[in-house]
Amino acid sequence: MNLTKAPAWGVVAAIWLLLAVGLVAGLALWQRGAIEAELQQESLILHRLISQRVGQHDAHLTSLSALAVSREDVPAALFLQVAASIRRFYPRITGIDLVDLAGNDPALSHRETADPAITAAIRAAVARSKGQPVLVAVPGGTGGYLLVKRSPNNDAPRFALALQVDADALMETDAAFWRSVKSSVALYLPDGSVLKHARVPAQEAALVGPMRFEKVLASQTQPLLMRTTLDMRVSDLLPADRIGFGLALLTALLAATVLFWRQASRARRAEQRARLGEHSARIAHASRVNALGEMASGIAHELTQPMTGILSQSQAGVRLMGRQPLDTEVITQILSANVAQSRRAADILARLRDWTRGSPPAVGTQDLNALIDNVCLLLAADARRHGVTIDFRKDASTPLVVGDTVEIEQVVFNLMRNALEALQLQEGRARRIAVATQADEREVVLSIEDNGPGVPPEMVDRLFEPFVTIKTEGTGLGLALCQRIVGRLGGRLELANGERVGAHARVVLPLAGGEGVGQ
Repeated sequence: MNLTKAPAWGVVAAIWLLLAVGLVAGLALWQRGAIEAELQQESLILHRLISQRVGQHDAHLTSLSALAVSREDVPAALFLQVAASIRRFYPRITGIDLVDLAGNDPALSHRETADPAITAAIRAAVARSKGQPVLVAVPGGTGGYLLVKRSPNNDAPRFALALQVDADALMETDAAFWRSVKSSVALYLPDGSVLKHARVPAQEAALVGPMRFEKVLASQTQPLLMRTTLDMRVSDLLPADRIGFGLALLTALLAATVLFWRQASRARRAEQRARLGEHSARIAHASRVNALGEMASGIAHELTQPMTGILSQSQAGVRLMGRQPLDTEVITQILSANVAQSRRAADILARLRDWTRGSPPAVGTQDLNALIDNVCLLLAADARRHGVTIDFRKDASTPLVVGDTVEIEQVVFNLMRNALEALQLQEGRARRIAVATQADEREVVLSIEDNGPGVPPEMVDRLFEPFVTIKTEGTGLGLALCQRIVGRLGGRLELANGERVGAHARVVLPLAGGEGVGQ
């Protein structure tokens, strides 16, 4: 599709229809997978639960068989007492029978009512036993099974021992998933006959079809097949709320895309008309005007700083002149600083004048520590007035960098001045600016940290954009000029908030004679 031309509404409708069909099909597949995964998970949980329960039956048979083979020493009452205890704690065991195969003793049975059919089924089952317990359905189709074991377990058993297990109770669970009318659980004997369903599925036919899960119980003596079923309907695969939300979202996205195409098409057509209508001389004139405006803003910003230094130093000198005795040494320092600032202003004007003529700056080898000392001296009076301590930790070596004195000092001055202005808003703790230089064989790192309020999070990514500032009376050019100067010197400038408080400026410059700053 041509991105410069908005699509027709017929095309939009066709696209919407295709995407809607794809959305519905995708949601149905995803929903089916989610339901199937839930059935698998819930079925596996139920399978483990039933397998654990049937494993307990083996333990009951073992203990009861031990009592049975000791009939001479163990009274029948004790056998019935143990059987009653088992039935009380395991309600799914609805009957326990001990049948004398020789017919010498009457059958011992712990159940609600005696049932000759059950006794006959037990005798028939133990006759088929080849050592393993035998599973048979309870006569009468009550939905249970008999677990029959011969005792002792040899070729001449004296007794047949049987547990009657109720299938519904065996499959009982508190899981909400199996209380749904759409789900059902059933157990099958090894011969394929089905025990009574624990839950009967809904009577109406499933429009999509059922999902099934089946697995044999983890038991050697009771390898029953557990089969679970979940009826599937269209409403299960396509829930109305999700379909509605998906179609609404699709419609909104498609409408936004069409609107974007139309707006972009109008903008491109307007841009093309403007390009064709402009004369080359008019474009050149506008470029020169823009350059002149940027240069004027830069001149005003750079001259403001040395003039501010001269003003603050002169005000301090006027106050000292009124004191007796006159401290000539301090006044001399102030006047010397004013001279230096005046020369600095003159250097800025000369540099900008050279820039307009295309002359390069006076590049040479500079002692970075000495330049920072000069800036600290210029800011000392202002720092004392605002209660700010400047701590300068110099690198033990003499880090030499290649650049213009005025430009490097301008970078250091701007960064330290920003920290000083930020600390004027700080209350409640001592105000501090930590300045440090650290050099290795290739580069020197200038670090300027303060414990002020730091940079607002929404401004961190825009600090170096021209005319963007957090100061009420700022021009927004200081950091942009600093980044331009540092980049021209082959270095990099980084500014971020400190780990706990304040802001942290980091200037990395290549050492004179080094290989440059690593990226």
